[in-house]
Amino acid sequence: VMCVDCFEQSTHRFHKYRMSTSGGGGFCDCGDSEAWKSEPSCESHLPHLILEDFSKPQLPSDVYHRCKFVLSCGMQFSVEVINKHFTSDMRSRLSSIEEPTGNFLLVMYNDEVHTFDQVINILVRVIMCTPRQGLAYASRINKEGRAVITSADFRSCCRMKSDIELLSSQDGNQFLEVHVLPFSVVAYQNFSLNLLSWMQNILKPCVEFRSAFVEVLRNNICNGTSPNLLDTILLQDPELWKSARKQWNLLICSGRSIFALFTTFNVDRSSKNWILFWDVIFLGSTQF
Repeated sequence: VMCVDCFEQSTHRFHKYRMSTSGGGGFCDCGDSEAWKSEPSCESHLPHLILEDFSKPQLPSDVYHRCKFVLSCGMQFSVEVINKHFTSDMRSRLSSIEEPTGNFLLVMYNDEVHTFDQVINILVRVIMCTPRQGLAYASRINKEGRAVITSADFRSCCRMKSDIELLSSQDGNQFLEVHVLPFSVVAYQNFSLNLLSWMQNILKPCVEFRSAFVEVLRNNICNGTSPNLLDTILLQDPELWKSARKQWNLLICSGRSIFALFTTFNVDRSSKNWILFWDVIFLGSTQF
């Protein structure tokens, strides 16, 4: 499987082929020699193919160790913050500043039960938005997995949350998942998503950074931490929304050799987690 951009720059465009569109997500196989009998790379990616030697990092030792430290801290922070059920204990450890009055957000999450029209009608009735605004909220929830639909004081947010759950559960339906979150919590989570994206960008062009990334996860596994970092990332998947799940999946795949590494060290205990992980990547989900 190749994305359109890679396919149009590959020799396979001159072969007999069948083109189809996938709506479930996934990854382009350009550059993966195991996926192709010949010519695995397009013209754009061919010059960058190198044999990754994780045993001999070429960066200066101090830079390499600082990179490991940054990656480790970034992943540990994101694991704790990017979660639907952000605990008060975590919030108190991140900041001792009290939330200002009225600084709470009402966050609605995606599900596989309610239609766009149902969500729009509920939003129009509860938060008094226009149908056009309701459509914008529903579209963002469908695309990102969640959206902030309004802000207010804590009591008002809780009242609107109850109204949404009541209206959405009529006729025996499952109620829409809505959380009342402090502004700072959503800010931490958005920062963590940007942090994961930044880590992906620094891993792509530099084999030494990918080596550091793999070593961080390998050391975590070998040290016997239970659950280890990668296990935690995979097991918390049900607690993630769509955009958060995507960022974690892209980061793990940026490590390239991480699958072989992890199965070498931990194949028995985590095989089910890896099956779940690849199911999430290749099958995707259909929601709303």
